[in-house]
Amino acid sequence: KFTEAEADLAPLANSSLYPEEVAELSAKISAGREKAGVLRVRKQIALARRLAYKDDFDEAEAMLNMQDANGPCKAEIRETRELLNLRRIKRSSRAVGKQVTEIRRAIKRGELNAADVLLDALESSNTAAPQVTALRLELQAAQDGKALSIAQQATVNQALSEVEERLILPPTYGKTIVISPNLDPLEMPVGSMEDLINKKVSIELDNAGVKELVQVLSEVDGLNIIADDALEAEKTLTINVKQVPLKEILSYIARNMGVAFHMGENIVWVTESTEEPGSGPQLETRVFQLRHGFVPALKPKKKQGEEGGEGDASQDTDLEDSLDAFLADSPEGASYRVFKTRNVLIVKDSRENLRLVEELVRTFDKPPLQVSIEARFLTISEDDLLDVGAEFSAGPDDIPTIGEDAESMTQITALLSSLGAITEGNEAGIGGATFDGVIGNRAYNLIISAIKRRDSTKNLSAPQVTLLNGQTARMRRGNTTLYYSELDTVAGDGGDTTGDSSVQTAFTGDPEELETGVTLDVKVNIGNNGETILLGLLPEIIELTRWRSFNVVAEGGSSNNNNSDDSTGTNAPGTIELPETSDMSVQTAVAVKSGQTVTLGGLVTTTVQKTVSKVPILGDIPLIGFFFRHTNEKNVPQHLIIFVTATVIDSDGSFVQVAK
Repeated sequence: KFTEAEADLAPLANSSLYPEEVAELSAKISAGREKAGVLRVRKQIALARRLAYKDDFDEAEAMLNMQDANGPCKAEIRETRELLNLRRIKRSSRAVGKQVTEIRRAIKRGELNAADVLLDALESSNTAAPQVTALRLELQAAQDGKALSIAQQATVNQALSEVEERLILPPTYGKTIVISPNLDPLEMPVGSMEDLINKKVSIELDNAGVKELVQVLSEVDGLNIIADDALEAEKTLTINVKQVPLKEILSYIARNMGVAFHMGENIVWVTESTEEPGSGPQLETRVFQLRHGFVPALKPKKKQGEEGGEGDASQDTDLEDSLDAFLADSPEGASYRVFKTRNVLIVKDSRENLRLVEELVRTFDKPPLQVSIEARFLTISEDDLLDVGAEFSAGPDDIPTIGEDAESMTQITALLSSLGAITEGNEAGIGGATFDGVIGNRAYNLIISAIKRRDSTKNLSAPQVTLLNGQTARMRRGNTTLYYSELDTVAGDGGDTTGDSSVQTAFTGDPEELETGVTLDVKVNIGNNGETILLGLLPEIIELTRWRSFNVVAEGGSSNNNNSDDSTGTNAPGTIELPETSDMSVQTAVAVKSGQTVTLGGLVTTTVQKTVSKVPILGDIPLIGFFFRHTNEKNVPQHLIIFVTATVIDSDGSFVQVAK
């Protein structure tokens, strides 16, 4: 109780009695007070430490702030404050670590939006900048990976969808449609006057002129007729008819009175038959939308050395040719124009001629039929061809695949006979290049199967092409060789000391092309019945047999080096190699039904077959082995057989079957 002690000591301090004792007691009171203050501060410090360990950082901080930082316990206060900061950092680190773990778990689970929210909260605390940067990079990588995964999955799904779509056969696959040969015409509506002139009327007139005729005709129910005032009135006509079509009466009047009747939409106009320009029939303009368009022209490739030429451009001009032919007598001012890029025909002409154009358009503007041409080029040796003939000549009992189809057997026998595989008495013989016949689908499959079973058979190619009616296609398998056929002289550097130039030869001009191999030209024409196909066939085989050398002299000119005005012509020898070819071809025209196959044979080539016979072991000994082996060369004929199958299809690829 330092205050009470000081109060009790105060009276003694004011007196002079016991000064030493008073001073000693005063010192003890001061020392005790200081010691008690220190104990109190230490007690507060200890309490602040306990609060720090309990993570009550704010309360501990407030308790330390009440102490004198410069007092006797300043060292202990500093240590306690450091402990408080350390505990605060540890607690913050534990919280940050927990948040970091939570964010990483969210990223791992794919909850990227939740991880982004947690990371924003951690970033706003400004307590874990390094961890935030690392987590931000991890989150960005996860987001990029997820976007890439989504894009990859979309690509995979699209690819799988495309695969599934390609596995689905189109609805027209193997489909056969039945067509009607007639199409709904594109007709101009019939005018009232056109319909009226077919009406039957009765007329009685005696020596009537033009005005009287017009007056009587105007009394016909519904007929509107006008006449030019300039018509001659001298001519008269007597008419006495009953129930005759008005068209015939007008035609009779026109021939006998020198007039012309022109049909309009609502009136009939009477003029002189020898009218001047501008006084003829009224011209009308009509636009025809062509539904099926025109076949475009395709210029063939111009070969080297050719001067040009269009070749078989196959331009579709049938409609234009018919318009030129049948509208040649159209009135003055009439015209037409075809816009092929728009498939539009615009005609300006009289109503009567427009009716004719309608009929022409109806005839020519029909759905274009097409022909699918499938060609198969096979080569087979002569011996194997004879074996095929022997196999089929044995009869149906030995060939179980034929069954009861006698017609197919007949077709096969006839075909093999024409090829030379079967002759009278069942003896084989090989003929020349011939057209061998038409076979059905079943016979085609049987003979192809028999030929392909032979070892010497080679399937050179099996091209397939679709042609519009009336078009030509070329199918070719072979090589193109370039060669020069022209020489010229050029001046070269001389090797002597006189300064003269030597003259040399060099190839000039463009190289020429030599196409070798097998070529098949096919031209098709479909009959109006939609079933008969006329085929023009031209198969050709061109083989390069050898190169022949020719010594030629190239003419040229050169001048000397003396600057003379005179020049001398110089001829230089040279050598040109030109190809020598072997050509074989068959040209024929044949009519087949849709789906039938035309066979072309008799094209024979010869190959050299080498056979080595030797004594075993001894024939393989170096140097002396040739004494024990023998090489035999044999010319083996190879027959080229071409099968051409023609099938009528429509514009969407469906097979066409004509209704009976």
